[in-house]
Amino acid sequence: MIFSRRPVQVAALTLLTLPIAAVTAPPQAAADAGKRPQAGAEAMARRMLAQLKVARPLSIRGYSHRRFQPRWAHHKGRCGTREVVLARDGRHVRRNAACQPIKGVWYSPYDGKRLKSEKQVDVDHVVPLSYAWRSGAGKWSQARRRAFANDLTRPELVVVSHSANIAKGGQGPQSWRPPRLLVPVRHLMDHGEASLPALRDAEGEGGLAQHAPHLSMTVMTMPRVNRDHILLTHPGTSKPKYLELRVDGVELHRNWWTGTGKPQGRTKPFDDNRAAREALEKVVTEKMRDGYALLRDAAATAPGDVVAQCTTRATNGVVTTALHPDGHTVAVARGIPGQPGQAGADVQTVDLRTGTRQVLYTEAYQYSLIHTVSFAPDGSHLTFTVRNTSSMAEASYRVTLATGHVQRLPHTRPDWDTARRRMLVVDNDHALRVLGPDGDSCLDLPAGKPFQTAATLSPSGRLLGLTHDPDNRDTEYDLEIWDVDTGQRVLAAPFPFPAGYQGISRRFDKLAFDGTEHILVASGGTSGCFGVSVESGDLCWAIEGERDGYERLADFAPSPDGTLLAGIRSGGPVIVYDVATGQPLEPRFAVPGEWSRWYQAVGFSADGRLLAVADYPGRVTVFRFDGVEFTKPGD
Repeated sequence: MIFSRRPVQVAALTLLTLPIAAVTAPPQAAADAGKRPQAGAEAMARRMLAQLKVARPLSIRGYSHRRFQPRWAHHKGRCGTREVVLARDGRHVRRNAACQPIKGVWYSPYDGKRLKSEKQVDVDHVVPLSYAWRSGAGKWSQARRRAFANDLTRPELVVVSHSANIAKGGQGPQSWRPPRLLVPVRHLMDHGEASLPALRDAEGEGGLAQHAPHLSMTVMTMPRVNRDHILLTHPGTSKPKYLELRVDGVELHRNWWTGTGKPQGRTKPFDDNRAAREALEKVVTEKMRDGYALLRDAAATAPGDVVAQCTTRATNGVVTTALHPDGHTVAVARGIPGQPGQAGADVQTVDLRTGTRQVLYTEAYQYSLIHTVSFAPDGSHLTFTVRNTSSMAEASYRVTLATGHVQRLPHTRPDWDTARRRMLVVDNDHALRVLGPDGDSCLDLPAGKPFQTAATLSPSGRLLGLTHDPDNRDTEYDLEIWDVDTGQRVLAAPFPFPAGYQGISRRFDKLAFDGTEHILVASGGTSGCFGVSVESGDLCWAIEGERDGYERLADFAPSPDGTLLAGIRSGGPVIVYDVATGQPLEPRFAVPGEWSRWYQAVGFSADGRLLAVADYPGRVTVFRFDGVEFTKPGD
């Protein structure tokens, strides 16, 4: 799929083809606004887009909420900006002598919730303060930043639910979109409108001039799935069952049938199109939890679109997932419900052609966690590791798919090179060992402190990369590279964190080499994601984020050819990076359907055709990855 290299034009055309009037308003207001002429909305979109200037985001360094203080300025009497907004956007609001609301009803446009307690609501900056800082507010005067943070004239301040505000955090529209259907478009419009004053008069003053590239990234988020029409499949007991859902205007049509039987149907009208689409998504969520799945032929699916989507009942979501080499099966490791207050874990497979599910292994112990799931190159068996999160003891197993036979392995956490010639394992004493094709040891490294070392083999199996937690290490160095062929350590150095780095920790959870084996990627959920030169140990790149300046990824996976990196933050979406430069690319992949609480795992098929994403509370979405043409923001 080819995407335009003119982001502003793409954004304008997309916005002008969508209903953007009053989609964040309560249902009755939205219905009234839907009767207005669309010409005004189109003119607004054109006017806003004409004022956007394409520029690269600035650094987050130096940002603090204190730079915008007082964030809630005083107005009349004891009322601050927050109290003014709560009174303005609420209904039947009563306030005490200190101007604090004690009663009222508020509507949260981000997630559609009606809230009856002031404790459940937040006043959100549509353009987050950290985002404004990266867009040029760092060059403003303190008074101007204070005015921006307390702006009551433009749609910069909005009442939302506390949970939606926490999910959004400091993210901009390119990385977070409201879960409520159609709201992302209006949110995007508000985001642009709230920042336009700075665009108009801050040409040489560092105004908010970055919204054009962010706008294009939001519009170009994948997938472009038609969620107005969806077909779900259930394998059934003897014949497959089908459910077709289709939105036509304000009506939701349901048709269902078994096998080749005659379809039955039902139609239900709603107040507006948005309500009908929300009802469709609610049915999809419920049916997927009952075993239905969205299944498409990968060859007939457009690049970037969803090939399959299913949901498993999980207590702690999907911990990890893996795609079979033939692309027809996905393996899912999840937490499972147990007795009240307890939970175990299991591994199951889902056939992406029929939706058939098969549980391969169950661990009933409530403190179990299954990870490092992978298929054999020929697809004949599956390996995985079970960790007791109470004692931290681990055991790895191999399941033969044809027979279901489970065999415990003599080592844990097996990890192969791309050619599957060599395997990295951890022994029971936590020593690292690289095994050859015949099972003989090629390289042995002494035992270290449990779970304080991350390790990986290069694609060829020639190199072994290691990082150690600097606060809990037994070695002199944070970073090591070993030549497996010679058994020699070729690099030993402190990890090259950027100057001024102040991460929560300096520990990494996952490593990977690029395809040339010149760069080692190191990522940690509390440290950041960095690319390091294998030859010199110097820092090649760091992925910038909005918290402490560096991005934290919940998971990442290199493409099979080692040129791209698919990374996910807990709030999504999936962002693809150039491994050589760390540059984020467009488009991005967002999971369609019910709002995800957090993204948990990502992985490629062996041939690079498919990309699997797992998110809470137990959903797996498979995208077609091959054929997507990626571009740099602003190209």
